[in-house]
Amino acid sequence: MKVENIILIILMLLVLVWTICYGKEVFTSTQRLDNERNIEKVELYSIENTDTISGSFFLGSGKINETKYYCCYRKLDDGGLQYYEFEVDKTTVYETLQSGSQAYVEVVTNGYGSIIEYKLYVPKDTIVQTIDLSLSN
Repeated sequence: MKVENIILIILMLLVLVWTICYGKEVFTSTQRLDNERNIEKVELYSIENTDTISGSFFLGSGKINETKYYCCYRKLDDGGLQYYEFEVDKTTVYETLQSGSQAYVEVVTNGYGSIIEYKLYVPKDTIVQTIDLSLSN
């Protein structure tokens, strides 16, 4: 074998080893980001009417572009309230808070910042489970 061929083979092997190591690292870091979970706690409020802000919690819902959302207000660090909505289909509701406690949502994201789910915590007996099966108006 010529020296040039041996050098070429060695270079090809080095490139192959580097590619395998780099590919493994990319795959591992991608899995790590997919499995990473970050949780942001957001206190929720609602408006009772146009003049006052109620301390109690009322959860409204709406539909935008065929996606259903819970609509409410979140408290900002400076004390202000900002309109906030989150998808119904990605939300699990937990009625675990004591009456009078502040409702909040935990926004769970992965390492890429994509939202995985919402965990909504509300006071007990917040959800009214009534179904009207009557056909009358």
